[in-house]
Amino acid sequence: MGSVQCATCGRCTRSWAELSGSIPGTLATLEKKLKGLKAPAPGTPNADQSPVVQLGHLKDGWNDAQAAGQAGRLAEAISKANDVREGAVKLLNDLQAGS
Repeated sequence: MGSVQCATCGRCTRSWAELSGSIPGTLATLEKKLKGLKAPAPGTPNADQSPVVQLGHLKDGWNDAQAAGQAGRLAEAISKANDVREGAVKLLNDLQAGS
């Protein structure tokens, strides 16, 4: 089992490095695009569809991914980071389609 883990270790490290290098910039771009928008009031119907709320969830996911990465759980960190990247790309596309 140890040799299988070591065989993928380099690939995981490279994947994590790529995600760590790209996701913060993507989140910053989203934050810039959403500057001035406010989150809907609590209890607002479909509030979870607000871009501001979605960005908050993406940031939370990225914080979770970073925590997993810092704890050495690279597979978990990469999985969470990929979810964040997919969500960020979808949100960027939705914003561009709506503008």
